[in-house]
Amino acid sequence: MFAEPAAQKLRVGSWPSVATMDAEQSMDRPISEFMSSPVFTVGASQTVSEARKRMKDHGTRHLVVLRGGHLRGVVSDRDLAMVEGVLAAGAATTPIEEVMSEDVFEVAKDALTSQVAQTMAGKRIGAAVVVEGGEATGIFTTTDALRALAQALA
Repeated sequence: MFAEPAAQKLRVGSWPSVATMDAEQSMDRPISEFMSSPVFTVGASQTVSEARKRMKDHGTRHLVVLRGGHLRGVVSDRDLAMVEGVLAAGAATTPIEEVMSEDVFEVAKDALTSQVAQTMAGKRIGAAVVVEGGEATGIFTTTDALRALAQALA
């Protein structure tokens, strides 16, 4: 067993450095500075196979799901992989609305990046849809959050 030293110990990171303060300030910039845009969408009635092709064509891992031009959900490559693994042949006929996440985390374009990232981490959310005037104008994913963090720490 190790004995605690008698001297007072400082926790690592207990004193903010200038770099830490700069990182915090850059993370308090609006989400619109870090979001991915344009938003790639898929219709709620389109199939899992169609969504997979769309993701591949655009090099994205999330699609915003629309019905009648209105936001209805989000589907991720992970959602599709689970369905494809279980249904295999059914992926060609299974509509996206059966596999999408309906509980969408919507944020305004001026929401602070730090607050959005904290909410996403705390609730284990993979993407926030940035909405302006009732329309999806961007998406902020965990990849975007990592890019923002890397920029803040550079």
